[in-house]
Amino acid sequence: MTLTKENLSSKLNKSEKVICYKDSDLPQTYNDTKIVILPKDPTWIYAYWEISTHIIEEFPNKYGEPFNALSLVLRVYDISYINFNGFNANKYFDVKVYHNTLSWYINLGEYNRSWCVDLGYFLKDGKFITIVRSNTLVSPRYGVSDITEVQWASCKI
Repeated sequence: MTLTKENLSSKLNKSEKVICYKDSDLPQTYNDTKIVILPKDPTWIYAYWEISTHIIEEFPNKYGEPFNALSLVLRVYDISYINFNGFNANKYFDVKVYHNTLSWYINLGEYNRSWCVDLGYFLKDGKFITIVRSNTLVSPRYGVSDITEVQWASCKI
């Protein structure tokens, strides 16, 4: 069935108001604690995060050190081909970031691997404290597929 202009306009509720938001109406943060990683290309990912005020306020009570006095760290885990339990990563590396930063591009150096990222801190005694863990991501393959025998499309003329 094809909708005509008359059919479409009769379905609209003319009493509804359209709500428009200015950029200033959207909050800078949502006071949530999370980290999300997204693929940029085969060897780079993009991470963005937020730490709630509750976590920041409770941190000195829990660990005895002020939140902003410590180094904020992204711990990047290679979790390819394993059932990751938080301690059994194939390998990991750390990226120090600034406290006022809410996102970062991370060079993985490898492609076609599975990754996750912890946002956390190093305490003064060297212990790493995880605040929040990201989603799992499989970085894309690099280059053209080596599968050449498959016929993806055929044209008969």
